[in-house]
Amino acid sequence: MEKWGAYLLLLLAMFGCTAKSDRPVPLLDDFRSRSTIEAVRAQLEQHGAKFEITEDDVSTRTDISPYRHTRVRVEGFVSRGQHGTLQLEFYNDQLMATTFYPVHLSTYLEMLGANGIKLTDRERSTRSAGASIELLNDYQGRWYVRWSDPDLMKAMRDWIARNA
Repeated sequence: MEKWGAYLLLLLAMFGCTAKSDRPVPLLDDFRSRSTIEAVRAQLEQHGAKFEITEDDVSTRTDISPYRHTRVRVEGFVSRGQHGTLQLEFYNDQLMATTFYPVHLSTYLEMLGANGIKLTDRERSTRSAGASIELLNDYQGRWYVRWSDPDLMKAMRDWIARNA
């Protein structure tokens, strides 16, 4: 019996430590991952922001698990006193990532640093309360800061690897 108990504890330790979390993680400002598109739309509209869907990729296959990747843009967004463009990404109607293109990047990074989020040319990624936070640049050379839920990002990458 002790042998089975030790085996069970080993299995629990192995899978308990690597299990995915279904809990939301804090993203940019007061956004939380796993919020629905409609909940985020309502949240933005309360602040007078215009919600524009720029991409909505849906798989119509019925022989595999569902897939929907939606991108939203919000022009003139203000994050912690800094103006810029906000982009939101949803995977299967759950907020997965927030991306902020601040008008004044250096001022924005200083403000983040004062709040314990240190991103620089040399340190382009960090984690905070379960979220991955990265300083990146896009194909046009524009810099942005992305907050993402690592579990949702992995779930989407895994779906694509299995079904694309």
